[in-house]
Amino acid sequence: MSNPTNDLEAEIDQLKVQLANARAENIKYKKLFEVSGDALSIIDLKSGKFTECNQAAINMHGVESKDNFINLKPSDISPEYQPCGRRSEEIAAEHIENTLTKGPQLFQWVHSRLDGSSFPCLVSLTVLNVDGDAFILAIGRDISELVETQNKLHSASTDIERISYAFNEEKEKFEQFFSLAPVGIAINRLDNGLFEYVNKELSRFSGYDKDELNQMDYWKLTPKKYEEQEKEQLKSLSETGRYGPYYKEYIHKKGYEYPVQLSGVIIKSANGDELICSVIQDTSHQKQIETELQIAKNQAETSSLRMKLANESAQIGVWEWDVISGELIWDEWMYCNGQQIL
Repeated sequence: MSNPTNDLEAEIDQLKVQLANARAENIKYKKLFEVSGDALSIIDLKSGKFTECNQAAINMHGVESKDNFINLKPSDISPEYQPCGRRSEEIAAEHIENTLTKGPQLFQWVHSRLDGSSFPCLVSLTVLNVDGDAFILAIGRDISELVETQNKLHSASTDIERISYAFNEEKEKFEQFFSLAPVGIAINRLDNGLFEYVNKELSRFSGYDKDELNQMDYWKLTPKKYEEQEKEQLKSLSETGRYGPYYKEYIHKKGYEYPVQLSGVIIKSANGDELICSVIQDTSHQKQIETELQIAKNQAETSSLRMKLANESAQIGVWEWDVISGELIWDEWMYCNGQQIL
């Protein structure tokens, strides 16, 4: 005959194991959150304040510590007005409303640091609903260098219930977060490279569905030419517990190669297995912009050279007169021949 006391103890022990697993998952996801090169933060729509952030967000906004950051509101890290002339708070409210009603939003924004300086940023907002509460996942990337380049180019039963609730809450919160994250996230076994977890974004830009990826290892996505670099990254993992940022290419399901950026850390599962947690970004669009900018620059330099050669061949001099300062600027032909003409 079953002993009720023993049954209850067994059930409690089982739930404790589940809670320990949930905590291990929590640690795993938090490490992934922290290792991202982009600034990640979570906004509680009830309080209007940040509830979580990673080190990249702290650094990007010049905040002293995480404790200081989570006492801020989004308006504290934006100038009063955006370049369009509208108030930042007004536009931010519209973006949040669109995120809640229309889905994830991606837009350019001017952020500020606590020292008063500002910088352009590419921002992604995604809504997270956890137990009826709405949170916003904000991902920011400083695009100062890209904007500067584009501007130059244009001027681109109580205890059981409590334990069970805590387990489900933690599991649901972080599974939703990483499932909806607009960056690729993967967890691989360190011993053989097999995928143990992939999110929707990695599935999207790799061309494989999640079930296919979970039957593969990362070598199926990696061209052979990166074998030596992969060994270096694995060595870094072994010596420091992390790797990256690491730039390489992946092989799409259709067979073509495309650029990616990876960062990752070693974590341990609940049963002690060593895993690699990676944040993966498809940088194809960025590479395309860089290529277009370089082509435009080369074309501009070629046009300038052709104009110079044409002027020299026709013995045409070029000069400029600053009517304010009275300064006269001559090209080489005008300098050598202009005085004779004048």
